Amino acid sequence: MPKYVFLLFILFLSCSRPWETVENGKPKIEKYFITNVVLNTGINYESSCVENLLRFMGYDFDELSIIGGAGGYGYYLQKGEFSILDCKSPFLKEKFFQNAGINYHIVKPSDSKSAWDGVKLLLSRGIPVVLRVDIRYLTYRYKGKPGPDFVSDGRYNIILLGIDTESNTAYVFDNSYNTIKSISLFDLDMARKASLKLYPPEYEYYYIEKKESSYNINRKKFLELSLKQAYKNMVEPEALDLDGIPVSAGLSGLQNLSNEIYLFEKRIRVYNYLMLNFYFLYYNIEENGTGGSAFRKAFRDYLSEEYKKTGDLRILKILPVLDESIKAWRDFAIECKRASEELKVMKGQDKRLEVYKRVSMLAYKVYEKEKVLAEIIKKSL
Repeated sequence: MPKYVFLLFILFLSCSRPWETVENGKPKIEKYFITNVVLNTGINYESSCVENLLRFMGYDFDELSIIGGAGGYGYYLQKGEFSILDCKSPFLKEKFFQNAGINYHIVKPSDSKSAWDGVKLLLSRGIPVVLRVDIRYLTYRYKGKPGPDFVSDGRYNIILLGIDTESNTAYVFDNSYNTIKSISLFDLDMARKASLKLYPPEYEYYYIEKKESSYNINRKKFLELSLKQAYKNMVEPEALDLDGIPVSAGLSGLQNLSNEIYLFEKRIRVYNYLMLNFYFLYYNIEENGTGGSAFRKAFRDYLSEEYKKTGDLRILKILPVLDESIKAWRDFAIECKRASEELKVMKGQDKRLEVYKRVSMLAYKVYEKEKVLAEIIKKSL
């Protein structure tokens, strides 16, 4: 019996259904649906969820404003067997809500029952809920079964829009799709509580209340906070505690990226992982919901829109330098992809060193461009 089927069988036998409410010894049928919602897919799963939540609750922010309001981007490199590169700040929603002056409520339940009771109560009030889940157990993505182990990531966000305990079905918005997806409550429960070494979701969720009539946003002040946040993300990045895995962050971490390329040779024990590391660098810069160019293009688009709205001349000084950073990131990403292809069949260490040298030179160029960008932003503050 496959492991996943066995786990579901045990769950069924134990009648452990934390989403159910029992009344008079019988499960209560509960159906909550939010139907009057218009959902848009976007650049990134996190910023897209925030945008859709905000719009439904009456706020006028697009995804670019959310990315910009959080300082645009970040740089975090996890130095393990796989070098995982985060090209956006892991504190994106927190920094956006702070800079936009919007209260949000993040809930970290003490047990599974309260986790489900909490989201059902919010749905009954017509409030969508953003769930943090392990993407591996979103079975609609993998032909009705969990995905392979290597896709596990407990940072993924989806919006819960409905629950039907009679059919044991939930209805969710996932940024990868342009339609609402259905998923069994069994699978969603596993996605919400998945045991992971890094970023275990632990039933975490967040929501916001309807916009108050007194709320107003000063665009120039918001732009100022955005630029300050961008500079802070570069020179004073917030620390990540990843259970002993070393992490380099911000400009100081980026300065060392060129050396990290050579260290892959020593740190990676399985040869095939060497090729995958370079491909993952490319993928996380250009493909993995980062908006291209390591989220820098999205930040540029935000600044361009703000210039149209505010006419702030500081933006005109920042944009050309940001364009150079975007090009440097793209050149580096393309070289990483090329290196990945070459390393599939390259067994000689001397030849590999030539590959590392090419990639390393472009990594350092990224640092040089980002350093100049940070200086320009600092002068604008």
